[in-house]
Amino acid sequence: DDYLYNENDVNEVTISAQMALDIDSISIQIKADTVQLGDTIIFIAEVKPSKSIRLQHYYWTLDGEHFASEFSFRRAITKPGHHKVALVLIDYFGDTLSDTLQIWVTKPPLLNENVFIPANGSQGLPTQGGISFAWNAYDPDSIYKVHNHFTLTDFRGDILVDTIVPGNVFTYNEPLQPLKRYDWQVSAINELGMPSNDSLSGHFFTQGVLGESGITGSVQIKELDRFFWS
Repeated sequence: DDYLYNENDVNEVTISAQMALDIDSISIQIKADTVQLGDTIIFIAEVKPSKSIRLQHYYWTLDGEHFASEFSFRRAITKPGHHKVALVLIDYFGDTLSDTLQIWVTKPPLLNENVFIPANGSQGLPTQGGISFAWNAYDPDSIYKVHNHFTLTDFRGDILVDTIVPGNVFTYNEPLQPLKRYDWQVSAINELGMPSNDSLSGHFFTQGVLGESGITGSVQIKELDRFFWS
């Protein structure tokens, strides 16, 4: 009898709604988060002083609609966007208690890895006057804005550009060295901070001066003391 709960011994009942993304992180319960569409979320109800108190009813709602009738359960939210998940409890005296979780559901932005300019391996690009880059990145949910992380590196591996681009176009107006290779890369991220699963990358070669051309290649040396090339 010492372990039975008695309403007369407690003046206040409190509840708390929590969530976790997996069993390993269940001890790190959170009130708001961004998840991918289809991710399973663990919802947990905490009732103090005990879940064994006498009560009339309890349930969960999703955006005001009935969602579940368990204290703790696992469920995926199948609609992208911002959602409110509320835990509602009506105690023995008819008082209603509630606590709310905030969840943003999204798909990662998508990048078309096959369509972009300049085409991969392009040659003879100008060293003066600017080079324009364009690609296709978008939000499959058509809800969130997408930004792009653009980088450009030279033939030594030095970073010439490392910036966030609001659109799908970037123009580099600084001069480049002739007959050199340059590499560029783009990854997308939406306004909720969720990155694309993939990135696109390409390289190009600049043109020579006064009609100069160049050849790139490799030399494999086997059992030679010296060699000459020009």
